[in-house]
Amino acid sequence: MTTPEPRDLSNHYLWFDTEYTSLELDEAKLLQVALVITDANLQRIAPAAQDLRLLVRLPEGERCSPWVEEHLKGLLTQCRSEAALPVADVNTALAQHLEALLGPNPPSVKLRPPLAGNSIQADWFLARKFLPAIMARAHYRVLDVSSWKVFWKNALGDFPFDKDNEPLVRQYFPGEFNSSAATHDAHFDVLASIAELNFYRTHQQINWPPKGQG
Repeated sequence: MTTPEPRDLSNHYLWFDTEYTSLELDEAKLLQVALVITDANLQRIAPAAQDLRLLVRLPEGERCSPWVEEHLKGLLTQCRSEAALPVADVNTALAQHLEALLGPNPPSVKLRPPLAGNSIQADWFLARKFLPAIMARAHYRVLDVSSWKVFWKNALGDFPFDKDNEPLVRQYFPGEFNSSAATHDAHFDVLASIAELNFYRTHQQINWPPKGQG
């Protein structure tokens, strides 16, 4: 009996976002995790109801940055309640979710899907620190939508996609949009990142070189 070839998942994306207690990442703890898996055409590989949205239990006595305490009061209340999971349980839930949707993990890192999102380096850092399950399933490359944002801003002199504009996000999201605009909500931010990349894909032609540099 021949062993089947490992499935190539490198043409999928692990759209991943986190909320956390401080911008000082060495000190930060997780508050919220969201994951949506798409194919190369930005289409979910599972129904929208299976998007992963998890609250992370904030350890008793854990202090957050003053900005987080002031601006994320609702999220902090949830993270200090029984609705939130210990971070170890969040890691287990991620592992089970990835196995259910993607099947066995390819043995080669080159066959695994990249993490994707905006400013993904921060989420990558925290996942490496707290969520080994998703790091073990991820490609060594990442897809950072922020790179497109920087390029477009430098090319055009302004930035045409506003992720806080919910009608615009809904317009460019390729599928069922099952979130509502909320500042610093991991699931909304995941969907907005997908919509933003689709916006760039839809408007591929830009004026180059940047204004004033012709």
